[in-house]
Amino acid sequence: MASKKKTAAGDAQKRADEPQVRRSELGRQKDELRRIELELEQARSAWHEAKELNRQIIAGAREGIVVRGRDLRVLAWNPHMEELTGKSAAEVIGKHPLKVFPYLKAVGIVDHLQRVLAEGTRQLMEFHFYVPQTGRACWVSYTTSPLRNAQGEITGCISNIADFTERKQVEERIARLSRAQAILSGIDHAIIHIPDRQKLLDEVCRVTVEKGGFKLAWVGMVAPDGLVQPVAQAGVTGYLDGIRVMTEDVPEGRGPAGTAIRENRATVTEDAYSDARMMPWRDRLRQFGLRYVASFPIRIGGKVAGTFQIYAPQPHFFDENELGLLSRVSDDISFALTAIAELTARNQVEEALHAATRLNQQIITEAREGIVVRDRDLRCLVWNPYMENLSGKTKEEVLGTRPLEVFPFLQADGVMERLERLLAGEPCADVELHLHPLEKGRPHWISDRSSALRNAKGEITGCLNIVRDITERKQAEESLRRSERNLASFFDQAPIGLVWLSAGGAILRANQAQLDLLGYPAQDYLGHALTEFCVEPSEGRELLERLAAQKTVQNFRMACRCKDGTIRHKLVDAVSFWSEGEFLYYSVFLRDITERVKLEGEILEAGERESRRIAQDLHDGPGQLLAGTAHLATTLHKDLAAKSRPEARQLKRISKLLYEAIAQARSLARGLQPVEPESSGLMVALDSLARRTKSLFQITCRFTCKRPVWIADNTVATHLYRIAQEAVSNAVKHGKPGHIEISLTRTPERIALSVRDNGAGLPARRRKNSGIGLRIMRYRAGMISGRLTIENQAGGGASVVCTAPLSGQSALKPLREVPRKKG
Repeated sequence: MASKKKTAAGDAQKRADEPQVRRSELGRQKDELRRIELELEQARSAWHEAKELNRQIIAGAREGIVVRGRDLRVLAWNPHMEELTGKSAAEVIGKHPLKVFPYLKAVGIVDHLQRVLAEGTRQLMEFHFYVPQTGRACWVSYTTSPLRNAQGEITGCISNIADFTERKQVEERIARLSRAQAILSGIDHAIIHIPDRQKLLDEVCRVTVEKGGFKLAWVGMVAPDGLVQPVAQAGVTGYLDGIRVMTEDVPEGRGPAGTAIRENRATVTEDAYSDARMMPWRDRLRQFGLRYVASFPIRIGGKVAGTFQIYAPQPHFFDENELGLLSRVSDDISFALTAIAELTARNQVEEALHAATRLNQQIITEAREGIVVRDRDLRCLVWNPYMENLSGKTKEEVLGTRPLEVFPFLQADGVMERLERLLAGEPCADVELHLHPLEKGRPHWISDRSSALRNAKGEITGCLNIVRDITERKQAEESLRRSERNLASFFDQAPIGLVWLSAGGAILRANQAQLDLLGYPAQDYLGHALTEFCVEPSEGRELLERLAAQKTVQNFRMACRCKDGTIRHKLVDAVSFWSEGEFLYYSVFLRDITERVKLEGEILEAGERESRRIAQDLHDGPGQLLAGTAHLATTLHKDLAAKSRPEARQLKRISKLLYEAIAQARSLARGLQPVEPESSGLMVALDSLARRTKSLFQITCRFTCKRPVWIADNTVATHLYRIAQEAVSNAVKHGKPGHIEISLTRTPERIALSVRDNGAGLPARRRKNSGIGLRIMRYRAGMISGRLTIENQAGGGASVVCTAPLSGQSALKPLREVPRKKG
């Protein structure tokens, strides 16, 4: 019973403690829940930190990182990949690699990735590719590893892409330098062991091709005509057959070989297919697969004598360091050729020295002048056959004797005194002697050139006399003096004007015909500048410039002012006179063509008058008749059309042809009479010329005249128009311009007409005989006392400018002298 009570008490106690236990268990569970939540939060934070760290690692990596799923679509694309490919992550993520980079198919990128996914192994590949987005060509290493989930299943792959372009370039540079070093070594070996010039050059070309990997190497030497002649080659054959390479600054001389020789420097063409300088040989280069060209000058004795040229199939084959090594190759070749040349020259000198003794006697014997050698006692050691013939004394009679012992008459000419001064070391000038021998013989003139003979120490050991019979020369000089007197008589009495000018244009001499023609006394003409007497000083300056350039002047027209103020037109021929390289004077011949100029002007004016008459007749006759016929045809066409007659269509075609004939008649009339006989006629005609040129040739042509230029003389206006018309025609035909500007201006004294274009300009070398159009332009300018200048403009294109007196006085109306201002 007690036990039951105790049990009941225990159960009651348990029931009493049960809420407490449950509260305690609940608290423990809450604590565990808070601990789990804390651990979950920490796990989430660690996951976020790991994710952020992973993102930062991928973003900050100095190599490309790409993550792909099993379908090869991009899941991650770091900034380095954006920099490498030029594609942003937004453009790539979620896409297949060939969708974005189709050019990667050729390098096998898809096979590489699929092999990683299939085999579950790490794979490495290296390839070279060009990125169009960045314009870079790269070498990259592509390392790809599989990505696995917690169960070890492959869910994708991650690729690490490293750009090792710089390393590859260094490796290639080392290989090229090694190749260049091999060339240098092989050529140096050949230089040491091959003394023959041709064999050495052949070996140089062979070593360059075989050890340097070039397709062609050749050596060319400069021929006397300026062409580069191939003398040795190796590699592809046929390229040099008939090749033309020059050293002058012409298209065939602007390639590497010509430039290297002309400018004495190494010359490289990185890509011959795009280099304009290689145009003369481009088709040949493409045919043989040659793209890179380098040329190095070869010097012999310090002077450029040829070129060493190499060709490769790839552009940009060498850099500066490699070219520096190849420049050493050309220096070594130059050194070897110089050494061979010097050795050859030394052998030649030695041979010449050996032959000198033999030749010396032969020269003395066959000399065309006397040779006399004496010792310090003046005793004769050498007496050649010329002296025997000149003096009548054999060498047996003279050798070992002193001069006066054989030729006592030389005492009177001071020969002994000259020889003694010469032996004393005093200089003696050459002398000319008129000898009258006491013995039987004719008098004659001789020249005696004496010099001291010295030994290796510089001590005088004797003397040498070179004697020549100059009797014929003296006779010729006397004849020349007579000719000069006759020439002076001709100069003074010539019927045409003759003038001698100094280099600066001062009048040195003038004949009487020239003085009479201009009406000046000699004292008012001689010593003055030629330009003082020119109506247009620029004409005189142009004449002097052409003479200064050593050009022969023929048929040069120049207007001269006479003393009474009248104008005389001259036709000038002039030439420079030199003597032994020294300028003497300009000889100017002046023919009076004033009457001819007037007649030419009258003929030209008659032609213009006839053109105007024909134009008027064409306008008043056929033009009016055609206009009336066209009107009748038009009226008849309207009547027939109203009646729906079939002839109306044919009559409409007749009317159209009639109106075309009227237009052509008007055009012919305008061409025959371009300038209306009004003060404003030239401005209207030039404006019409500009508009017609623009319409016909589809180029911009504009006439400008800032203020009106009134010309009362229709002849002057017509000449100016014809000059402008010819200048525009020449510009269109030869210059191919896009713009032509015709302008007319005036100053208080002159009219200026200019035609300027932006075309090709005048050729660098003018043709010897210019076209008739240019001559007529100059003639028309002369007819109105004007000047015509034709030259290239600084900014491109050509300029034609004609200036004429504002008064409009032409060559048909003599100008009166304008009083000159004092001072």
